[in-house]
Amino acid sequence: MRRIGLAALVAFCCALVPVQGALVADTAPVPWASVLALLPQMAGSPGTDRATVAFALNEFMAGLVDYLETQGVPAEELGQIQDRFAFALGKFLSAGSAAAFGEDIARLARELAVLAAEGGVEGPPAALLERIGIATWAIEALRNGAQELTGLEVAAIARQIAGQALANGGAPGQGNVGVPGQAAGDVPFPTLPGAGSNPPIPPIPEPPTIGGPPVSPGPPPGLPPVVPGPPEDEDPPPPRGGR
Repeated sequence: MRRIGLAALVAFCCALVPVQGALVADTAPVPWASVLALLPQMAGSPGTDRATVAFALNEFMAGLVDYLETQGVPAEELGQIQDRFAFALGKFLSAGSAAAFGEDIARLARELAVLAAEGGVEGPPAALLERIGIATWAIEALRNGAQELTGLEVAAIARQIAGQALANGGAPGQGNVGVPGQAAGDVPFPTLPGAGSNPPIPPIPEPPTIGGPPVSPGPPPGLPPVVPGPPEDEDPPPPRGGR
């Protein structure tokens, strides 16, 4: 009995080893290099419309900035990055250059990496990336290096993030998007293809008038009709028998 019990205990402990390894992999932070490299890749995602890219990047950037702020990174410096991101996104949505937009996002990603390194902040946990809308397979790919993702995979990640943002209540971060010369709150966030919104109902025109001009009402009931007199410019007739 003792040998059987010992063998069962050894087998049980061996079974726990892979489970423990899986838990460590799930809770281990995802490297900043892979996560931040995904931002400019999404900005230049092939075959993805600008509205989807805008939704995805806005949600992605907001999640990363919020996480860095909870880890002690100065909010003022993060706010400056958010302002420049909003400006770049506004130009992109106003038919700006996609190549210039990708360069702007790459520059902002490098600035986030510097702030994270200066604050000693490890990469974001997988749970944060899942809340942003990144699927498990994509998180595992980021652990192995974002440079291994294909253009189609990056486009799929952007659609996943944008779709989850819509499911959570529409455009994330609405009001933070800026266009040069306009206040950020004045710029409406775009509508994703397929999401749609009901167009405004045009005003109902007044019905046309039927018939001729309106007829003047007659005298009130019970009163004799009014007999018109001679025109004012005519002389009255002479009296009878007079000269």
